[in-house]
Amino acid sequence: MHSFYLHPDYEALRSTWAKYQDFYDGDNERMKNYLIRFALEDESPDGKAAWNQRKNRTFYVNFCEPIISIWVSMLFKRSVDTSEVADIFTDQELDNIDGEGNSINTFIKKWTTQYLLLGKSYAFVDSPNVLVRNQADANSAGLRPYGQIWSPTEVPDWQKESINGSHIGKFTSIHDMRVELPLRASLSHQPTLQLVRRSFYLKDGAFTMQRFIAKTQDSTASSTKQSAVMLFLSGAQNTTQWIPDGEEKSISEVSEIPVTIMEDRSWLAEVIPQAHRYYNLDSNHDNIIYFNGYPRLAISTNQSMASIMPASESTVMKLPEGSTLTQISSDDPTASEKNRAEVRNMIFRIGLNQIRQLDGGSQAVQSADTIRQEKEFTVALAKETVLNIQQGVNSFVQHWAMFRKKKDYANTIKLNTDIGTDDVNEFIQLYNAFATKVGQYPETSKAMDKKLIEKVGLNSEDTSAIFDEIDNAEPAETSQTQRANILNSFVNAR
Repeated sequence: MHSFYLHPDYEALRSTWAKYQDFYDGDNERMKNYLIRFALEDESPDGKAAWNQRKNRTFYVNFCEPIISIWVSMLFKRSVDTSEVADIFTDQELDNIDGEGNSINTFIKKWTTQYLLLGKSYAFVDSPNVLVRNQADANSAGLRPYGQIWSPTEVPDWQKESINGSHIGKFTSIHDMRVELPLRASLSHQPTLQLVRRSFYLKDGAFTMQRFIAKTQDSTASSTKQSAVMLFLSGAQNTTQWIPDGEEKSISEVSEIPVTIMEDRSWLAEVIPQAHRYYNLDSNHDNIIYFNGYPRLAISTNQSMASIMPASESTVMKLPEGSTLTQISSDDPTASEKNRAEVRNMIFRIGLNQIRQLDGGSQAVQSADTIRQEKEFTVALAKETVLNIQQGVNSFVQHWAMFRKKKDYANTIKLNTDIGTDDVNEFIQLYNAFATKVGQYPETSKAMDKKLIEKVGLNSEDTSAIFDEIDNAEPAETSQTQRANILNSFVNAR
């Protein structure tokens, strides 16, 4: 068995990459891990109940995926130009570059999406593990290269050249790690998961690979007891033992490890903290709306057994002389909604690189020169980014050419760099469309008010009238005006 290790950068950043991916994916259950617990939601029975109730009624509004999608839509407004590389890519390969049905355009977009999201992404050229004598044999056997995109979370260790001047910065060895579901002899066999770590390195100047399988808790090379996530996390430990899976294999014609990395700071690095903040503000706001939908009425009397008790219908009908009816209401959500709106706006101003222009509250006072300069800066950023992506794509092309036995390949794929202010205007329109959609979410408060009316049990005519009033009210007015109407209706009906 073998022991492998984790690169210090991997250990330092994997939790950050996982958080960025969670905020991009927007899985509602996973996002509950990012809720901040209120002080009153302690370990007492009432605190635990309140915490669990709030978690169950909190839903995540995904800003991160639309921001990345808007950027990608502008960067790839036109398809990539592959006319120069027709000698190394067949039409079939361009239509299915990764063996999963993704075209070269889709492959590059996915690679770019991960690069913008995580600040790091790999593209690897792989081929079937069958050695052939020459390209003619490969063609007759139907063998061909395939592109793979590696998330940085799947690359636990690596090493780069730091001495040889002509290869400085290139990988001399690299590992990728993934959970696989091996083929079964038939469907009567139970599926098992296995964690695979592939080691890529140069040996005698040739690209070489060897597979390893993690030894799992049940002392075998596969697991039926662990989920894919648990299995993957078990491999992200220096103590994991690895069992060789076959012999090492080399391709002498490929003289470097065919992996290209695009690396920079994540484009969501400043957005994620604001999205995290908004998620918790949104949870708090929904909590306020929830209790506004169910105001508590309390009764106090002047009798010797005076107490405060919840007001039910039977209680109200038996009120003793001198009793008073008091509403114990939650806080007004107006300030909360204002705070959420400010954070929402800030998320897009930062994420779309429009710090001044997209501020709906101050845009009217921005000068034409200010807006023009900001648009020009966004255009310049977009063009620079496309050129960086194009450089990475053509490194991938050169690696592909090596598998076609063409070294020092010079032809390139060209990306669209014709980006202007019109594209930025469209870019901003996409933002405004999404911002409008997000602004519709306060309708939740109206639904909560309706639930209260149903519980009060008014006659159908009064209920219908109040429902119409709730439906036609502006969201900002609902918090105070409707609560007053609801309470008055409750008391008058009695």
